[in-house]
Amino acid sequence: MILFHIYFINYFDRDLYGLFNQLNFLSGFLVNISLLGTLIPIVIFSKQKKNFDYGSILNAIQFLFISVVILIGVVFIVFNQYFTNYFFGDKNYVNYIFLLIFITLLDLYSEIFIQKTRIEDNLIKYSKFILLRTIVRLLVLVIAYKLTGSFYISILLSICSYFLLVVQKIKISFSSILPYYKKHFLIIKGFLKQGFYFLIIYIFTSGNLLIINSILASKFKLESLAIYNFNFTFASFPLTFTSYIIFYSLPHFADSNSDNYKKIKTYLKDVLFALSILLISYFIFRIFYEDIITFISIDSNYQNLYLFDLISISNILIMINSFIQFPLLNEHKYGKITLIQFTGVLFTVCSLLVSEKIYIDTPIYFVLISNFLMLILYLIFTIIYAKN
Repeated sequence: MILFHIYFINYFDRDLYGLFNQLNFLSGFLVNISLLGTLIPIVIFSKQKKNFDYGSILNAIQFLFISVVILIGVVFIVFNQYFTNYFFGDKNYVNYIFLLIFITLLDLYSEIFIQKTRIEDNLIKYSKFILLRTIVRLLVLVIAYKLTGSFYISILLSICSYFLLVVQKIKISFSSILPYYKKHFLIIKGFLKQGFYFLIIYIFTSGNLLIINSILASKFKLESLAIYNFNFTFASFPLTFTSYIIFYSLPHFADSNSDNYKKIKTYLKDVLFALSILLISYFIFRIFYEDIITFISIDSNYQNLYLFDLISISNILIMINSFIQFPLLNEHKYGKITLIQFTGVLFTVCSLLVSEKIYIDTPIYFVLISNFLMLILYLIFTIIYAKN
């Protein structure tokens, strides 16, 4: 992935790099909206209840997910001029709205498959799929662009290759859906109810990133978004490793069959290990920042050490906040998490509204303060929870 970004920033226009990253970000955001927040409750419930048939529940509710994607797609197509200008800062990119819908649909099924491997604690299967998916999509994109010179056609061909990969993971049993709804309606209703809280939490959690991308795309050119995305990718590279830790730490923490002492001990080890990775990586990257950027990019405009610092520190706070949520998630204290995340987004929005001037690093600066504020609130709620 890093090698691709190095190639991209040197041989593609900066606006195309910004466009590519914006498509991926928006797709990820829309996928999580379409999932209705149900996957994490299903993961937690699967670890707390033995022999739970998670495959059948996912098969039954995936049609709800698809319906949401279709609904969002219809809205985007009807108001394509508005959304194109808001997401990409230029109405000339209107055709990319259609690509965004297709990418979202494929990412939806990828995420369902990924959550299955999470429940099964199958890290190898998960890693192989992510690696193969990344290589196929990016390799086809680069080769197609070399041959056609059209970024739109290249993205389209990349989507087609992605479809051929994902279609093998799609498992739908039409005949069992209606009987399952009739027999397990209360279970589905319970997951949707819990999922609603997670959906709100996700919207507030991702709200800060959405605000950043939307402001940079609407107030600046895609070239500015490319500079931000490059530094974000560079600063977030260590998260590739820590995300694995967080990804599998939550199911283990929620496992009701594990000894509490061992569970907490493992939890603290995961926190310290993830934190050490981010801190060590940050200091090494910061010391050699200019040398690294000069080596991987012929365009000096990508250098912005202050922006790199803000993103790196913000990532560290986000990682810590993700771990601190575990006890509250395990006890289904979704309301408290929602309140904390809402407070953080509200702070970011209000800070940007009262700002007289907005520069490329202004949004992430307020996001960093927002994450620090949320960290304090999480600590307060966690201490109160521990005492009770």
